Order: sequence, then structure tokens, then C-alpha cells
Amino acid sequence: MTVAPTTPDLTSIREPLTRACLGTDHGPRAAWAGRLDAVVDDVIAKAGAEHDGRGVIAGEALDALRGIGAFGVQIPARWGGLGFDDDLACLVVERVARACASTAAILMFHYQVVRRTLTHGDPSYRDDDLTAFADGTAIACSAWTEADSGPDKSRVGTTLTSDGDVLRVQGVKTFCTGLHTASVVHVLADLRRDDGGSGPTFVRIPLDHEGVSVLPPYPLLGLRASGTADLVLDAVPVGPAGLVGPPGGGPALMGVNHEVCLNPGMLALGVTFSALEAATGFLARERPAALGSDLVGGTLLHAVTRLEAAYAYAAHAVSLPPSPRARVASGKVKTLTTAVAEDLTGALLSLVGSRAFRADMPLERHLRDARATSLMGPADSLIQKRLMTSLFPSH
Repeated sequence: MTVAPTTPDLTSIREPLTRACLGTDHGPRAAWAGRLDAVVDDVIAKAGAEHDGRGVIAGEALDALRGIGAFGVQIPARWGGLGFDDDLACLVVERVARACASTAAILMFHYQVVRRTLTHGDPSYRDDDLTAFADGTAIACSAWTEADSGPDKSRVGTTLTSDGDVLRVQGVKTFCTGLHTASVVHVLADLRRDDGGSGPTFVRIPLDHEGVSVLPPYPLLGLRASGTADLVLDAVPVGPAGLVGPPGGGPALMGVNHEVCLNPGMLALGVTFSALEAATGFLARERPAALGSDLVGGTLLHAVTRLEAAYAYAAHAVSLPPSPRARVASGKVKTLTTAVAEDLTGALLSLVGSRAFRADMPLERHLRDARATSLMGPADSLIQKRLMTSLFPSH
């Protein structure tokens, strides 16, 4: 009697990252992570698949995340947040990406703004922003990319100039992920001030502000439901308190942001894990005899091994305290996991065969989303250049 193989349990692949993000105290953190799992399985998985097809933000997914306080993971309880940290935020991004990479991308950029607001937000708005961020009544995003900017954002065409007692922002930002669900955006602009303060600087801008226009969402190939669009800033007035960090401090703040793994690498891990689950589940159900072949078995073993290695390195990087060493490790996570995502989703789609090319199969969505994580900043080419400089400083 031949017994059809059951769908394998792949959860052990994620265990190193889960342990690193939850830490040794498995009380409140683990209990909340269990609530997140339930929301992802019960709401986000279905909503993400449906909304990807239509290219619109999964509002049900965002509402479910609001309901468990997911937007306030890093925010202390004094502002209504959960009082956890960046490590758990990384796990949230990876976990949500397994169900909907678009929703996870919105969360990731929100978490980046939360970090900047906690450390550099002006008291005139910090408390109100953090309170609204914590309960999800306000979602934040960033805007630093421009049509002609280089990969290291050294050429910033958006200007921040003096106009009497106010500063005015002028320019167009492109590929602003999560823009269509955000209330507040941190814009990178070139500060040009008479007192000598200058250089790329972050500025806080409410999206209902005078002179702000949000253009329609892009018809994207991957991360379709991420609300990504252009931001047009036409002489938008901001006060000195609107600066986030010191004048000219934009590059330094972006560098500090890279000291934690809140980058597209976490999206790539979640997407690849789901692709592997989808492929192995399909083969176990529909083509169990194929699992005994050298081609199929070898390809799956290769996929499992590479993804295990990627999760293990991500766990190492997450465990490092913020530092230049952590910045290097975070960059390696991004380049490693996005490359693994592109390679493995393509290989798994080919392994499953023609059925995988149907739009109602999750593998084609994972393939598109994997490619998107590879293209998202920080650019892999820039990371590789910085990593080579750290390895060979004399060159």
C-alpha cells in the first residue's frame, strides 16, 4: 500500500530568526506574536491575495493590524505603544510578508519613521505623532527617491529653502511606498539656508498640508497593493521644528536606519518562505510521485538549505546591537535574502510547472514580489560597494 506524503512542516527554517527577535523573555512578546500569527492567518493572507489582484491597499489587513497594536510595536507604553523593540518589528515584517508582502512593506517604512521620530522628533509634534502611530490612526512613510537621484541619494533635487520665517519644500519624490495609506511623510530634501545649514535633510510633512499632492498609485508588477506613488511638493511651508534631525543630517539618519534589519531583506525572507511552502504543498498533494525524483528532491533540498542559511544569517544580524558592525550585517541581509528570493522563487515556479503560471496560484505573486524586494533600496550595488570598502578599506 502506497501512502501519499504529507505536506512537510517547514517552520524549523524560521526558528533562528524567531528566537533572535523574541529574545529570552517569551512571556508578553511571545503571547503577542501568537496574536499576530492568528491575524496573519485569518485575515491578512486572504486580503493580501485578493487586493494584489486589484492593485489596491488591503484595508482589512491594516485594520486587523491596528486591532492588535502592530503599528506601535517599537513605541513605549507612555505613548500607547506595545513597548517592544526593533527586533520584534523585524519579525512582524517577515511574518506579514509571508501572507502579503505589500502590507509588510507599508509596515516596514512606517517602522523606519517611528525610529526617526523617537530619536529626532521635535517635541512640538513628537508626542502627538507617536500616539497616533501607536494605534495606527496615522501611518507614516518616507520619500527619498527621485527620478534623477543616484543610488546613494547624493543628488537630491528636492529643495528646502528659506522664505522669511518659514522653509519651503519644492520637488517631486518617486516610488514612495505606502504613500496612499500614510498621513505623515519624512521627505529627504536639500536644505539651503542663509545661516550655513545645508545638505540633505529629513523634514516632516503632513500629507494634508498646503502644496502637497499625492498622485495615483503605480500599476506595479510586484508589491502591487503597497500604495506606491509619486509625491509632488509645491512650495510646501514648514517651520524649523519640521526638521527631523540636524541640518544636513539626512545621510547620517539613513545610515542609522540601516543598523537594524528593517529593510527589504525581511520582506524577501517572508516571500521566499511562502513560495517554498506553496511549492512543497502542491507537489505533496498533486504530484507525490515526483518527490522521489532526483530533480525535484534535489531542487527542494537546495531551496531549503539556502533559505535556512538566509534565516540563520538574518538571526545573527538582528542579534547585533546598533553599531557600524550591525550596519554591515544588515546590508548583507538585504543582498543575501533578496538574491535568494529571486533565485528560489524562479526555481520553484519552474519545478511546479505550468500550473504555477496561473494567476490563482501564489507562486506567480511570490515571484513578482521577490523581484520587487531586490529592486528596492538600499540598492544592492550600493550595499556591495560599501561592503567591499569595509573589507578592503585601502581600495
